[in-house]
Amino acid sequence: MILSDRSIKEAVASGRLGIEPWEPELVQPSSVDVRLDNKFLVFRNTKRAYIDVKQPADDLMEMLEVGPEEPMFLHPHEFVLGNTIERVRMPNDLVARLEGRSSLGRLGVVIHSSLPNDEPVLFLDRRGVLEQREIGELIDNRVHGKVVAFDRDTFEVGFHEVTNWFAEPPDKVYEVRLASGRRVRVTAGHNLFTLDAAGELTATPTGALIRGTRVAIPKFIPELPVPLVPAREATASRTSTLALQSKPRRRLDRLVEGGLHWDEVVDVVDTGRFEPVYDLEVRGSSGRVENFLAGSGGVFVSNTAGFIDPEFEGHVTLEISNLANLPIALYPGMRIGQISFSLMTTPAERPYGAARGSKYSGQHLPTASRLYLDFRGRE
Repeated sequence: MILSDRSIKEAVASGRLGIEPWEPELVQPSSVDVRLDNKFLVFRNTKRAYIDVKQPADDLMEMLEVGPEEPMFLHPHEFVLGNTIERVRMPNDLVARLEGRSSLGRLGVVIHSSLPNDEPVLFLDRRGVLEQREIGELIDNRVHGKVVAFDRDTFEVGFHEVTNWFAEPPDKVYEVRLASGRRVRVTAGHNLFTLDAAGELTATPTGALIRGTRVAIPKFIPELPVPLVPAREATASRTSTLALQSKPRRRLDRLVEGGLHWDEVVDVVDTGRFEPVYDLEVRGSSGRVENFLAGSGGVFVSNTAGFIDPEFEGHVTLEISNLANLPIALYPGMRIGQISFSLMTTPAERPYGAARGSKYSGQHLPTASRLYLDFRGRE
C-alpha cells in the first residue's frame, strides 16, 4: 500500500517517519519532493585503467562542492553522485522508492525510469499459468506471482517473486531493437545488461546503447517449454577473447555455463510516446537479482529505482546521469526527485542498519559504491 499525502503528513507529525528539514509544500499526492544538495562525487578516470568491483572506489572519485547560487554542470553522458538536502529516517515497517522528476527527464537528466503500460512481461501467476502480461495491468492490480530473472553473480536464470509494484510519472519511451528480432520498450534511463570486453556484467542506460552493444537475453525459460525467438550470439573480438582468458576461471565458467545469451543492439528508436511508466521490484533472497524479463521475445531489464529500506537513516545518495547531447546546469536547492512510501506486510525482522552490516547507514554526504564489501570473507 502506497502512502497518500495525508498519511505521509500524519507519519511525519507523529514522529514515525523522519524527513528533515520538513517542508509541507513539498508533499505531492503520493510522494514527497526532495532537493539537491551542493556536494557531488565525480569520477576521475586517470587513476585506474578500469573499475574493479572487488576494490574500494573512493580513490576514483573526487568531492566537488559548489556555492549556493553556483550551477553544477553535468556534461553529456556524464555520471555523478549527488545528495539530497533532506535527511530521511525510516520506521521498521515502511520502505521507500526514489524516482527522478519527469520535468528533468525530458531534458535528459535521469535518476531512474521504467517501462510503458503495454510492455509485455513473462509472468507466472499463483495458479501456475505462465503467459505474457502487460506490465501496467500487473501494477494496477498488484498481481502476485513470479517473473523470469537471473542471479547477477552466477548468471543462473530462474523464477523470482515480484516484491513490489510501481507506477511512475510520464516519460519518453524508446524501443531497443536487437539482431534476433527481439524488441523492448523502455525509457532512456532504464538499464539493460551489457557485457564489456573483460567479461563483466554492466547495467547500461538505454540512452547510452549503441549499435553492436551486446545485451543479456535468456538461453531458456527454466523448466517450462516456452519457445523464444532464437538469439544470434555476438561474436567476441580477439581483444575480448584474450581479456576473458586472463580473468579468473569462475567468471569464464558463468559465461559458458550460466543461463544467459548475448544479443546485439541494432537500433534504439524514439517511439514518439510520452506517457506514464511502470516498474516491478524483484529483489530476490540474495539481493543480487533486481531484474526481470520483458519485451517481445524476452530481454532482461533492470530494477532501476533507488530503494530505501526499513530503518534506513541518512541523506539519500542520488545517481545522476545526463543522456542529452548538451551540458545541463543543476542548481543546489532545486527539486531533483521524489520519494514514495509503501507499507510492508509486517515490520522487518532484520531492518537496515549497522547490526546487519548495512553499507550506507547514517550517510550524510554522497557516498561511493561499497560493493567491494560483498567480497570480503569470500576469498
